[in-house]
Amino acid sequence: MRIRQTLVVTKLLARFFWRRVLSVGILRSRFARFAIGAFALLSILGLTAIATLYLQDLLADIAIVQLIFQFASVSVAFWTIVAFIFVKILFMKSHEFLRLTFQLPITNHERSAAMLLYEMTFASAVALVLFIPVSLAVIIQHGFPALMLVLGGVVFPALTLYPFLALTYNAIFRLAEMLRMVRLSQLIASAIFAVAVFFYNSQTTAIISQMSDDYLSEREAFYPTATYITVLDKFGPLAMMALFLACAAVLVTLALWSAPRVPPIIRQFVKFPLVGFARYRVVAFVAAVARRWELWLAAIITSLFFLSLVTSDSPAQAPFALLILLVQSIYAYVGVAPLRRLAGPRTTAWEEYLLIVSSQLLVLFLLALPVILGSQIAQIPLATIGWALLACVSSVLSATLIGIIFPPEKDNPFTVLVGLGALFAVVGIFSVMVGVLRLPTAATIAILVGAHGMVVAYGVTGIQSLRRKARYEASNGGS
Repeated sequence: MRIRQTLVVTKLLARFFWRRVLSVGILRSRFARFAIGAFALLSILGLTAIATLYLQDLLADIAIVQLIFQFASVSVAFWTIVAFIFVKILFMKSHEFLRLTFQLPITNHERSAAMLLYEMTFASAVALVLFIPVSLAVIIQHGFPALMLVLGGVVFPALTLYPFLALTYNAIFRLAEMLRMVRLSQLIASAIFAVAVFFYNSQTTAIISQMSDDYLSEREAFYPTATYITVLDKFGPLAMMALFLACAAVLVTLALWSAPRVPPIIRQFVKFPLVGFARYRVVAFVAAVARRWELWLAAIITSLFFLSLVTSDSPAQAPFALLILLVQSIYAYVGVAPLRRLAGPRTTAWEEYLLIVSSQLLVLFLLALPVILGSQIAQIPLATIGWALLACVSSVLSATLIGIIFPPEKDNPFTVLVGLGALFAVVGIFSVMVGVLRLPTAATIAILVGAHGMVVAYGVTGIQSLRRKARYEASNGGS
């Protein structure tokens, strides 16, 4: 495999991302891109200021800071595995946009390796962005020593673990290839990693508790997730950096070398029988939502996550595992495009929006029945189940709006990542503002109702705008 050609293809994919994703929906406007960038920057600065203000006394002792980043290394491992699964699901259909490289003088192995490098970049960013505010707050307070702890507890573990996960994934794919199960390789690998992350999550509380006991008892102990911090403490920052460079070089090389020679072709849809009900438009929309292969993979992961939570120390959170299903709502608007074209101008934007949302809710509640039944068996209060279902309805509305503003045409995973990033940023900032302001319950409910009303209104407006754009392009094409 030629490294230079692999890097060229990776650069080409980056250029594709810039031109394709940043010219979709509102991102076509330079002002909108500037506004989103400014909002993201201000959000990070605001969260950093809050962390600095509220954690100033806690972070005054550098020994406490070191313990915190030992805890962080445990969480980073969990979120890196989650980001790996998330990115792999989004990039399942990478062959759709890898076709632009088919005319280049490169091998399939180099093409797959370039895709792996790009996935690593996105997944590492997803895992690391969660720790930016606290990390900046610590660096502001303690300077260079804190920077080394951030590297050893957050950055280096994530950048080392991801190529190891990629190497493991490639080994699973090669095994599936030997067993002539290539089309099922993504499902098998995703299920294995889902089981691994839920098992690891069940152990995190015990690991953190043991770290706390060792700190209070002044005992020395070795924890794999805190390897870099241990090396930093005993041998200094140069030894830690040398260890990271050596591990990263070996793991990245092995991951690139073991990348699939041919990108796996994934089945896009499952058979969804209508049995005489196709004349009902809402049933046709339900079938369009339910036939996506990723939805059923998400349903499997949701079931595993629910079982992990319901058997953990906090089973009351188990119903919220249903939120995993809502990522697919981003594809809802694009997924029903053939039905929208059949309906033509006879359907208003409001009717179309209601059909899209109602079909998703019907599929959601059907898939939620086992979780609801399991929650009842586990004696989880009905109020908790109700709140989980309300959170799902809210997520359907929000994710559908994101799918309208940033339509993921041809299952473009980059657009989905940008859309989800915008959604999580808005929800995170809104949650922090509500928590800081400590508004009365009635005022909070009124704000939430108003916010969801705006989400619905913007969704309908977005459909109307896309319709006008389609008519304009059709008229220009016919002239």
